[in-house]
Amino acid sequence: MEWVAHLAATFLTEERDHAGAAILGNKLCVLGGRERGQRNMKGTGFLLDFGHLGRGWRVSQGRMSTTRGVVTGTIGKHVFVFGGEGSVADGLDGIYNETEVFNTRTEKWKKLEPMDVPRQGGSAVAVGNRIYVPGGGLGEDGSPVNIFDVYRPSCQSRHANLRLLPCVALRGLSYLKPNSRRGS
Repeated sequence: MEWVAHLAATFLTEERDHAGAAILGNKLCVLGGRERGQRNMKGTGFLLDFGHLGRGWRVSQGRMSTTRGVVTGTIGKHVFVFGGEGSVADGLDGIYNETEVFNTRTEKWKKLEPMDVPRQGGSAVAVGNRIYVPGGGLGEDGSPVNIFDVYRPSCQSRHANLRLLPCVALRGLSYLKPNSRRGS
């Protein structure tokens, strides 16, 4: 195994850490993050086409509102972005409860229903039409949490609206509640 150099793609358009990332087909999306410091947050995204590495990175047209420490999951042409850190809202301990979706074809963002439990720094995986979000942090200092959420785009709209599927915990394992509605 060896590292392969592609000069045009070697450097992002800007320095970035604590960003979200997603693969969609032949493209890599790097979304949000920060540049040199806790409060220097960036809502921009970068796109790299693996089929044309020689073209390098380009800045996406849209801009997200939450920025660093986000959790991402991909379904179809959409990248769903959950939470993040850096919020100045009262009662959120620096953590966002935002949920947004990035349409990779139009490069536009849309705000969706916020998360019940704001968090940052976790991970997510999409399987089928659901995104599984285990854990994360409740504060900018980390404050890990053992909450497990499952999201799926709503089938009732042409637009991607996110719905939380309530879970129950049995012997340390989480299961979806059958026939349940949000808030029940």
